[in-house]
Amino acid sequence: MTTTPVLILLDFTKTFVLETDASSVAIGAVLSQEGHTLAFFSKKMCNRMQASSVYVREMFAITEAVKRWRQYLIGRHFQIFTDQKSLRNFLVQTIQTPEQQKWTSKLQGFNFEIFYKLGKSNLVVDALSRKHSDQEDQSLLLSISSAIPTLLTRLQQYYSSDKGVSFVSKITTDADMTQNYRYKEGLVYFKERIYIPEIPELRRAILEEYHSTPLTGHSSLQPTLARLSASFLWPGIYKHVKEFIQQCTICQQS
Repeated sequence: MTTTPVLILLDFTKTFVLETDASSVAIGAVLSQEGHTLAFFSKKMCNRMQASSVYVREMFAITEAVKRWRQYLIGRHFQIFTDQKSLRNFLVQTIQTPEQQKWTSKLQGFNFEIFYKLGKSNLVVDALSRKHSDQEDQSLLLSISSAIPTLLTRLQQYYSSDKGVSFVSKITTDADMTQNYRYKEGLVYFKERIYIPEIPELRRAILEEYHSTPLTGHSSLQPTLARLSASFLWPGIYKHVKEFIQQCTICQQS
């Protein structure tokens, strides 16, 4: 019997650790900091990938995990642990095959080290990789800060107001808008990300949470934008993030 991992708040001042594993049918990954689980997921592989070599399946597990948590890893040094010994030298190997080139290109732009970890000591990831069906990762959206649920409550209150109800009615009846928008549990989503209406104080509060708190560490434009846009979206978000960082006193002093 295994114990369900207890998720904790992430801290951008600490190193992220990514543990991955691949069985004959699925992959699994756990994202953690200092031994505490932040998120995890498993995914069944297609028939072609299941028939691939152990090396290929393990590389697939790594690249899928990095892609899933890209917004938290980009721009930061992190560690990857795998039970495939040959992958320890991945970063210093001479690229000799198209397959190696493919894996290298998927990890370009990331700053990481790969370490070997004995399979039997990698229990959580091993268990996840042996599941035969997809398991949704535990959301990091609400792990950013305890303030985020409060902001979501404010959003739900807005969409229950006259102005909000009018907007919800429009996106659920207009054929052009229903393709990208959806309304679920009191929130509006645009292309699977929470849509933030034109409420300046709410947008600013979210920018504060994703840039200026001790957890987010005043990161630069691209990491801040990547983390934010993975969960939220609104028109002009790139411009707003850029201007917010340019006006950040701490960032200008560093």
